[in-house]
Amino acid sequence: MAKTVYQEEKTTIDKNTGEVLSEEKSKVVRIPSEPSFIKLYVEDISKLYNLPRGTDKLLFELLKHMSYEGQICLNSGMKRIISEKLNIQNTRTIDNNLSRFVKSNILDRVETGVYIANPNLFGKGSWADIYKLRKLWVKRTYTKNKTEIETPFTEKENKEKNVSGGN
Repeated sequence: MAKTVYQEEKTTIDKNTGEVLSEEKSKVVRIPSEPSFIKLYVEDISKLYNLPRGTDKLLFELLKHMSYEGQICLNSGMKRIISEKLNIQNTRTIDNNLSRFVKSNILDRVETGVYIANPNLFGKGSWADIYKLRKLWVKRTYTKNKTEIETPFTEKENKEKNVSGGN
C-alpha cells in the first residue's frame, strides 16, 4: 500500500495586510517497489487460460494498441484492420474472442468498443501507474460481478474507515 513519506504546507501572506494570498499543500508518497517478475509470453497466457488456438495472435495485436491506462479502443475500422493483418475472415471472430477474453478475466469491457487489459497480467508504463491500475482492477471487477472479497486493499480501507469513523 502507498505510504505517506511527508506532507508539506506552504502559505503566502501579504506582509502589509496579513491577508493569506495562497496556500499550497503537497504530499509525497512512497509506493511499494515493483515486484519481481518473469517474462511470460502471450502464447502461454492463451494456454494457461485454455483459449482456442490462434487467440494468442489476436491478444498480442490488441495489446499493441493498449494505452498507458490499460485501455484498448476498438471501433469497426480497427477490427477490420486487425482482421486483415491476422487473416481473420470477419470481425465477428474478433468479437467472439473478445467475449472469451472478458469471460477469462484477461480483459474487462468498459463500454462498447472499449476494453481494459488485466493489469495483473499486462502492464505498460511506470510501475506506479500499473500499481494504481491493479488497485482499480480489483475494485472494478469484483464490484461489477457483485462479489465481495477480502484483498490487501479492502483490509487497509476498512482500517482507515474505522480510524476516521466512517461506515
